[in-house]
Amino acid sequence: MTVEAVKTTADEFRGPDLLTTEDSSYKTVTDIWYKSSEMLHAICQKNDLLYLHVLQPNQYVEGSKPLSVEEKEIAFDPEDTRGNIVKEGYSNLITMGKKLKSTGVPFYDLTMIFKDYEETLYVDSCCHFGETGNLLLGREIANILIKEIEQQ
Repeated sequence: MTVEAVKTTADEFRGPDLLTTEDSSYKTVTDIWYKSSEMLHAICQKNDLLYLHVLQPNQYVEGSKPLSVEEKEIAFDPEDTRGNIVKEGYSNLITMGKKLKSTGVPFYDLTMIFKDYEETLYVDSCCHFGETGNLLLGREIANILIKEIEQQ
């Protein structure tokens, strides 16, 4: 797309301008994440639907899980750029999630759900967990859903 085309293209089709510093990129992405959650919540409310926003656990969030020997080998790579992104980006998501919650959006930070589990849950160095992790997360989300439904 030429510079002239970009200038004449409607804002809705261009997306955000990402600044060059990492700090501003995280802020931009977090702002989009926040506004998207607000909009989804508003759409759901207008249509009598329950909206639930959950921030999933990630092994790169400090203190979120004691990693097993196996996880240290297969699921944690200190050189992985995704890990650095999570370390820096998740703090913004957690902060903005609290703000979402304070505005009435049913937001739940589940980043610490595995903090007491020493067994192997993560199966790769990205963010995925196996069956036990999925069951733990699923049960927690089910309990949250029940609570939210009862409050309606």
